Amino acid sequence: MLDYICRSLRLQGHLSPLPNWVATLTNLRKIYLSWTELVQDDLRVLGTLPNLMRLQLDMKSYIEEKMLFDSGAFSILRMLQLYRLEGLKGVAFEKGASPKMERITIEFCEFTSGITGITNLPNLQQISLETKAKVAKLDKLQSEMDAHSNHPVLKMWMSRSEHDHWDREVSEAKEHSTRPPFYEVGQSSQSGAGAESMDNPTTKLLMFLCNKFAPVPGISTILITHHLAYYISTCLQTLDIRNTSIKELPLEVTKLQSLSCLRCANYSDDFSFGVGVPKGIGKLKCLQILKVVNIKGSGLGIVKELDELTQLKKLCLVGVSETQGKELSAALHKLPYLRSLGLYSNSIPTLPLQLQSLKLMGRLSPLPSWVAALTNLRKIYLSCTSLVEDDLRELGKLPNLVLLHLGMMSYIREKLLFGTGAFPILRMLRLDFLYDARGVAFNVGASPKMERITIRRSRFTSGITGIGNLPKLQEITLEYSAKVAKLDSLEREMKAHPNHPVLTMRMSRSKHDLGDEEVSEAKEQSTRPPFHEVEQSSQSGAGPESMDI
Repeated sequence: MLDYICRSLRLQGHLSPLPNWVATLTNLRKIYLSWTELVQDDLRVLGTLPNLMRLQLDMKSYIEEKMLFDSGAFSILRMLQLYRLEGLKGVAFEKGASPKMERITIEFCEFTSGITGITNLPNLQQISLETKAKVAKLDKLQSEMDAHSNHPVLKMWMSRSEHDHWDREVSEAKEHSTRPPFYEVGQSSQSGAGAESMDNPTTKLLMFLCNKFAPVPGISTILITHHLAYYISTCLQTLDIRNTSIKELPLEVTKLQSLSCLRCANYSDDFSFGVGVPKGIGKLKCLQILKVVNIKGSGLGIVKELDELTQLKKLCLVGVSETQGKELSAALHKLPYLRSLGLYSNSIPTLPLQLQSLKLMGRLSPLPSWVAALTNLRKIYLSCTSLVEDDLRELGKLPNLVLLHLGMMSYIREKLLFGTGAFPILRMLRLDFLYDARGVAFNVGASPKMERITIRRSRFTSGITGIGNLPKLQEITLEYSAKVAKLDSLEREMKAHPNHPVLTMRMSRSKHDLGDEEVSEAKEQSTRPPFHEVEQSSQSGAGPESMDI
């Protein structure tokens, strides 16, 4: 039997039904299970552990189709990780379950019943869908997260099409009984479509999309019926054409009067590359999500038409010229429901005050005065903004900011200092491609709510200091090409921290550790590429997915 003072436990092997001694592990904070073959009753027993903060269920650790988190269960659980659970079809949270839950990670799972009850998780910050994680009703999940009072992030590591289970919670028998065979569809379309249906604007759009998408193996021709064209023109609500070769949408897209979501990001090495939309896009009065639009490659007057899309909640634009700044600002201020904006421009216009999520690419230093007025802002993603110390101080005054992502060339000074009183409710800090920064430091009283720090593709020769001043810290993650000096010292500080944060390394320790001594400036300069080389190499990692917010 395990000692009752155990705080971290990793078990592999059959464990169901759970033995009685598990309930006595009242000090347990983290548990990792695999091959335990638990069922719902076992999960209820784990849910009674009063101090459990992290639960990881790996291969065959849970064997039932539904995983239900009962009311009152897992009272302080913050992180849930579900990996390789082949039999699991869905996860549900009852009201009062896991009230402290902040982060859910899913990998190598297919949830045909989706994820339900996330509105019952008041502190939820992020759901992360990683490799081969497929979830049904993804649009519904996204809508619930958008409406969530805490505005959690839905993070997808692959393209949306790789994660979306296409809402197919339908049995094979029902699927086959309600859909005609392919050859019947082909016959009916040949006999009833006729030349008139081929002139239908929606039919033209479908033919355009079919020609632009990658060919489907085994199918040489796609036949479109008049009824299908009519249905799409009147009922289609979501059109997602990401990961295709489409660079410009045809005029027929303006006929889709019920369209509420148009996702047309085109992945390329050039992060300013989006998809052009035609003149008349303002006719889509139901549109709530529009991204990523290349203004430069769109029809004349497209900026002015944006103010007609009064239902827009999420908008992402690239290719905005300096001369269009004032016109764009005026259009954005006429969108009363706009909450999320992505913008790539070297001339950032005044933005509406109601924004809650903002992604900016383009020079922003010194910060314009209107930034301080964005008091509703909760998430900000910056790239190529060339910020300095004073700009960081101004960002630190935003009262509701919970997530700060500093990307490629967003900060160009050697020391990233979080001063006393700065970022009062910031919870998540992400640092990526910060070539100029040598280290991160936190003063006493800085970021008192900070919980997670993620570092990627950065080299901190001065290390990370002052984490003892972050009372809520839970985790520091070193991802791809993150190198940090004095890693041993950092680990000692984290072990001595009263909150016992975790140091997660995605690669082997030797690839993250720069050693215990600061790297000299001369040595550092000799190992880093010249500025023009950095700029060229960074383009390959800044694809337009970074604009797809």
